[in-house]
Amino acid sequence: MKISVLWKAPELNPKDLKAKSIPILNVFNIYGRCFNLSWLAFFVCFLSWFAFPPLMHGSISKDLKLTAVEIANNNIVGLCATLIARFFLGPIIDKVGPRIAMASILFIGAIPTAFVPLVNDVNGLHAIRFFIGILGGSFIPCQMWTTVFFDKNILGTANALAGGWGNAGGGVAFFVMPQIFNDLMGDGYSLSRSWKLSFTIGPFIILMFVAALVFFFGQDCPEGKWSQRKDILGLGVDNSLVTVVSVSNGAAVDEKTNQRQITLQLSNNGTEGNNLHATERLDQQR
Repeated sequence: MKISVLWKAPELNPKDLKAKSIPILNVFNIYGRCFNLSWLAFFVCFLSWFAFPPLMHGSISKDLKLTAVEIANNNIVGLCATLIARFFLGPIIDKVGPRIAMASILFIGAIPTAFVPLVNDVNGLHAIRFFIGILGGSFIPCQMWTTVFFDKNILGTANALAGGWGNAGGGVAFFVMPQIFNDLMGDGYSLSRSWKLSFTIGPFIILMFVAALVFFFGQDCPEGKWSQRKDILGLGVDNSLVTVVSVSNGAAVDEKTNQRQITLQLSNNGTEGNNLHATERLDQQR
């Protein structure tokens, strides 16, 4: 593999416009940009989702006076919303596409993150962690996004890189959150104020920033909008190859089967040919 594929515009599959290489270092290319947005959004979601454990035993549990059982239950609550989110995200992505789904997860997850400073007891902590757990569902649009942009020869690599780099956000949280907390403590904030503001200064701002990047700079699929990924006739014909459609004046009707045979003349890159036959069922004339 040539190292230049890391920044050069990728070769495309003419049938579905999927890229045959990953221009990781080229954010000006739509394939490189969407690849980086997919793993970055996943990374930020996991960083924010895993932001509680690094502070749980040293500050949160001390401030809220949590027992070991309450801490364990809180960790379980943090996983529940993820299971629910991943169940529904598949059909949602089929409807709106991975870009909108990912931006929505980032924005929705940022809302409860902003409310962390309002937590004063274990019940409030349970509620906040449940809704923040929605961020764990970001794995689904991340993988779907890379799947629609990259061809089969590189798809496994694209999914592995995006998934692996995104998952790393959970580990980075164990470095970032204590650092923010310690800086706030060093500035004179109380224990309670420091751990609560850590979520506003860190995860909340990052989630909102990346949500804007995904929404404004991402793209649904190689064709453009998610609705454009479908073939225009519903006959399995690739949109990018069909430029002219004409229906012959004559239509043969089979009285026994009550079906009409229509011949479609397709122009492929200016070349006439490639006849397709579509069958349309007619209502009985009364």
